[in-house]
Amino acid sequence: MTLICSYEHYRMLEKIPEFDLYYVAYLKSDPAKEPVAASYSAPGVLSEAAHKTGRAKADFELREISREEYQRLKSLLQL
Repeated sequence: MTLICSYEHYRMLEKIPEFDLYYVAYLKSDPAKEPVAASYSAPGVLSEAAHKTGRAKADFELREISREEYQRLKSLLQL
């Protein structure tokens, strides 16, 4: 069976998604709330933070951030 995709569907598949919300993870026990990881995916940022630090995912808190704040943090965190 051959599937034929419409031109509109094909164009949708080519597009790179853009996200308006990003997330930053920091240790719950850190009073300074220094960022450990940032990403467009809440589960992904928890996994990245846990991997970077060797701590459990439950040790981190997430906060939603804007695209602009993500861009700023990206260079600090070397993403």
